Amino acid sequence: MGRSFTRELRVPEDGRPCEGGSLFFASDDEVPPVEAGWDYTLYPNPTRDALFLRFVDDAPKDITVLDVAGRRVASQTNVTATTHYLPLGQLAKGAYWVRVTDGENMKAKKLIIH
Repeated sequence: MGRSFTRELRVPEDGRPCEGGSLFFASDDEVPPVEAGWDYTLYPNPTRDALFLRFVDDAPKDITVLDVAGRRVASQTNVTATTHYLPLGQLAKGAYWVRVTDGENMKAKKLIIH
């Protein structure tokens, strides 16, 4: 199977992604681990119609999916599960940003829908 990757990006207060962060790889048939500290993992990436997000804790979080122009195309609030299913079948093929915030921390990661 091919390898998928997620690029973690730091997000400034205005919410626009910028370069920086770390890169990790995971095979398509295993669930990537969540890195230490405040973080989340999204998989599979690339995806077709759904995404799973994995968190280190069950504190409430807001999830926003943005298109490359920064427009919100999907969102969910007060997500408390450590693993969360996010349906994306309504989105067109392309690149998106998945931004997660818990009120104190914010991080965005690139998502590809094919």
